[in-house]
Amino acid sequence: MLESLSIEDIQQVTNSAAKSVIDLHGSMDKNSIDGAAVNAMRQALNQIAMAGTVVIGEGQKDNAPMLGSGEKVGTGIGIAVDIAVDPIDGTSLVAKGKTGAVSLIAFSPENTMFNPEDNFYMLKLVTGYEAATKISLSKPLLENLHIIAEAKSKKLHDLVVNVLRRPRHEKLGLELQALGIKVRFFDDGDVTAALVTCLPDSKVDAMIGIGGSPEAVIAAAGIIALGGNIQTQIVSRAHIESFTQDPLKVFNLPVLTKYDLIHSNNVLLSITGVSDNEIVNGLKRQGNEILSDTLIIGRLSHGPILLHI
Repeated sequence: MLESLSIEDIQQVTNSAAKSVIDLHGSMDKNSIDGAAVNAMRQALNQIAMAGTVVIGEGQKDNAPMLGSGEKVGTGIGIAVDIAVDPIDGTSLVAKGKTGAVSLIAFSPENTMFNPEDNFYMLKLVTGYEAATKISLSKPLLENLHIIAEAKSKKLHDLVVNVLRRPRHEKLGLELQALGIKVRFFDDGDVTAALVTCLPDSKVDAMIGIGGSPEAVIAAAGIIALGGNIQTQIVSRAHIESFTQDPLKVFNLPVLTKYDLIHSNNVLLSITGVSDNEIVNGLKRQGNEILSDTLIIGRLSHGPILLHI
């Protein structure tokens, strides 16, 4: 069980990756940002007493030299775990000196984490605990929105929905706005945009749209711990083109839930802010010290964890 992992060690993994890029904000050098964060995260991981296997790796997405899918990390002695990493979620945000970037790592017991392999995109619907058991991508989007509104004792036009700012979501945004729904577009940072829908007292009711499959698995760890739900469908280029034209259509595709992405309730997720975002504060310099903000989200045998460090 993940109880044997040190919270301080886990926090140090994302903290190290985040701090490694503080001098690269606004540099427009994505390769250096990725390289620094991957190196720092790998070094911190290899200090932890565990036998870790990277299931969701940086290499498979960005051709990074380390932390690829299947890589073994940790000391090799201790609990066997699956790991999903994103040393910098929002590399382009850091490169441009923008807000919204974080460092992420998720843990679950060995052989519980889904590997999307070469299927890089998923259609996603995420919401908090109120409607977690009621939503389904096999239902029309409008029906799901009514379900979420009713579960939260809201009117449809009171809903707030996160949508990734991409051309494929332009019509989706217009459709939602036509219903009176408040659309919050974000440039990058799929995981935090999903997790914020599940946090206590959040003003965001759902996240909808097509984004990265690796990010869906990482987000699932926090969503499981927080009692929300993520519904996904693996989509091809043809599906993306179809969605772009008609975002309200229902795809006749298998639906993956949070427990398909991680089939365990035993999860841990560490999120360290690189720049300010909805969940954690970004790095700040105070004299010779770098101040950081990390949120640990998890579910262990003694219950859920929601801890700021």
